[in-house]
Amino acid sequence: AKTKDKGRISRYLANKCSIASRIDAFSDAPNNKYGVALAAQVEDRLNFYDTGDAPPKNIDVMLGVKTDIDENPDVDEEMAEIVPEVMESEPEAESKKERRKSSKRKSSDGGKKRRRSSSSKK
Repeated sequence: AKTKDKGRISRYLANKCSIASRIDAFSDAPNNKYGVALAAQVEDRLNFYDTGDAPPKNIDVMLGVKTDIDENPDVDEEMAEIVPEVMESEPEAESKKERRKSSKRKSSDGGKKRRRSSSSKK
């Protein structure tokens, strides 16, 4: 890759990694189809910078993967084994209300904010 394109490529790769992690985090059925498509898009973009061949649009690629998943809803066996293990090992998060209540109980002044006296300010 040319020197001027290295920054573009690194941003593009970071964006695709971000998209992949969001899809992985919020997907109901684990599979690697989106990841494979995103990796292919990165390769297509590298090819675009070298040869000038226009890569396919992101929306077309993502819709193609969604259509493929809708038609063939098979779950990736390797990922299906990993996901339940991760879900079991994660502790349940407290809600904001529960955290506020517990922090109020723990504080010595009953949850009231402390005020500085005017003499302590500089």
